[in-house]
Amino acid sequence: MSESPRIATSEQSPTDWWTAPLGRYVTSWAVGPRFPGGWYDENGQVATLRTTDMNEDGKLTLSSMPKANLPLAAFSPHFLQPNDLVISRSGTCGIAGVFPGHDISVVPGAFLIRFRFEDTIDPVYMRYLLNSPAGRERVLREAEGGVQKNIRGSSILRIPITIPERSEQELVVKILTTLDNLIENTESLIAKYQAIKQGMMHDLFTRGVDTHGHLRPPQTEATEHYKQSELGWIPDTWNVRTLGEVAEVGGGVTLGRDLSGSQVIELPYLRVANVQDGYLDLSEIKTVAVLKAEVDRFSLQTGDMLMTEGGDFDKLGRGTIWRGQISPCLHQNHIFRVRPSRDVILPDFLASVTASSHGKRYFLVSSKQTTNLATINSTQLKAFPVPLPSLDEQERIIGRLTAVDRCIDNEQCHLGKMRHEKTGLMQDLLTGKVRVKVDDSEEVANHA
Repeated sequence: MSESPRIATSEQSPTDWWTAPLGRYVTSWAVGPRFPGGWYDENGQVATLRTTDMNEDGKLTLSSMPKANLPLAAFSPHFLQPNDLVISRSGTCGIAGVFPGHDISVVPGAFLIRFRFEDTIDPVYMRYLLNSPAGRERVLREAEGGVQKNIRGSSILRIPITIPERSEQELVVKILTTLDNLIENTESLIAKYQAIKQGMMHDLFTRGVDTHGHLRPPQTEATEHYKQSELGWIPDTWNVRTLGEVAEVGGGVTLGRDLSGSQVIELPYLRVANVQDGYLDLSEIKTVAVLKAEVDRFSLQTGDMLMTEGGDFDKLGRGTIWRGQISPCLHQNHIFRVRPSRDVILPDFLASVTASSHGKRYFLVSSKQTTNLATINSTQLKAFPVPLPSLDEQERIIGRLTAVDRCIDNEQCHLGKMRHEKTGLMQDLLTGKVRVKVDDSEEVANHA
């Protein structure tokens, strides 16, 4: 008879679970070896698993591992085996992942610690347990250092854990893995929609949409309906203008000024942290002191596009539309406020142009770049060339993109709910608040 999980609520801590230091269940552990970087070779016969190949949920990305030419006899004792648990000892300290196996030999990097457990432990269950909020708290309690935390293998062995018998561990793993698979599928679907949108933007901003709502034929098929421009071939009814010609670009209020007196007022404002890639994070809004005479100058209006002057080079120049969520609301000086001339260009059309491949290319080339960040000034921003169809055609183009955005938003909402559900399930299942028991049943398919 097939077995399937049955969940029953328990208000008290389970009395049939074992509590002991993690080391009680470890049969062997070792820190990853160090070896000369010159041995790396894309055709090497041994791959190296690094902390950067593991995300904060402990998921491993094996495709990115570098390869090395190593003396196999010397390094074979370090080779990972399927179901080995690896834990990062620095960086994102204490994150746990499970090695699934690979078609070539793999060694853990010097900043990973490898653990093997006795048969009473499901390594995947241990991964979920250590990466849970309570598990992370226990791990970091054993870590050393200030901002940059580090943890020793011997410290990990001291971490106290409370676990059920192996059969219940496996059922918990089944539930959480199923939910992880759903989350991963949804993330893939979102990535697919985003790729579709990028392809659509390329067509929409080079060919446009005719009065019947259809994409125009490409230039190679209808040369007479196109003209050359600094952006390449564009429909002959379009123009190209700089951003400074179709919008007012303004800076924000400077923080830390010494202001006092009756003419000062405290108002909410947007920081760089509030302006994300394509959306606004308004979960934390701070206030700033400004002169009453400056309020109109720095106040945002519905339809303003917000752009940060600095950030990750691949995200620089992305436009986010202000919808009047807070009124009044100001913006700081590291955020450009772009106010489109509504009789020439629509805010959503302009925001889409800045997010297109043309926009990315322009801001990447025009910005001043350091190792991890890029910045752009108002002069460069105002010089950004914008394709300019009629307002009616801009509306049609926006309509096409909005349809895809709805699909993305729906999936992201679904993704958020699943992540929230997973957090709750981990809290319940990994503490025994909700028990999972084996019950004879023919409903296995309903739990798969």
